[in-house]
Amino acid sequence: MKRPIKLNEILTEFNFDNVKEIMTILGWEWKRLNRTPTIYELIFTVEDLYYSLDEHNTDHVETGGFELTRYKTDDGYNYTLRFVVERWDTD
Repeated sequence: MKRPIKLNEILTEFNFDNVKEIMTILGWEWKRLNRTPTIYELIFTVEDLYYSLDEHNTDHVETGGFELTRYKTDDGYNYTLRFVVERWDTD
């Protein structure tokens, strides 16, 4: 199956190497793996988040430090992908 253009753009432009480096420095492991994920596992996770937006009828999904947000535009959607090391809310 061919990837949607926006997903391909996200996966091409986002610096997964930086995420992997930060996770390694911090000793950040994903519980389900019991280790730091590989670059391919990071990419797969973001791809899964992209498809989860429609599956869960939402504009924001997150897991494992990644946050993916979808914004409606006049000609479709734009996306913001973040890797968050720390966040705090009052909510």
